[in-house]
Amino acid sequence: MKGVMTKRKRNWKDGYKVVLVSRSGELLSATIGKADGGCVTYCPGVETVPLPKCGPLCVFTSFEYADKFRGIPHQIWRCKYKPTQKTCVWLSDLLTALSIEDLPDGTALADAVVLTEKVSDDEIQKAKEEL
Repeated sequence: MKGVMTKRKRNWKDGYKVVLVSRSGELLSATIGKADGGCVTYCPGVETVPLPKCGPLCVFTSFEYADKFRGIPHQIWRCKYKPTQKTCVWLSDLLTALSIEDLPDGTALADAVVLTEKVSDDEIQKAKEEL
């Protein structure tokens, strides 16, 4: 997937996705766990879409915003994302929707996400040193 852009994906944008790494090594939604009705699983190079009756997915528009949000054991991945027209996020089991204004700075909402490359720990350290 790296470097490949099909005609269908021309309207996709570059971004950054923060994921939680599970004990088994799965890449999961960073904040909404299975107990809360969420927990999207991401696979590098595979188009990921929201769970049924949920959506849209959240990404960050820059490395700096993603790094501010990242915790341990989270990872930052470069990604391609398909912007959505929707202006809030929700889960099927929750009655509350969060507006884009209520989400962390630099958040963009997406109908689909493809993880393209993990940002290495060395890259993260170098970026912090440059600040």
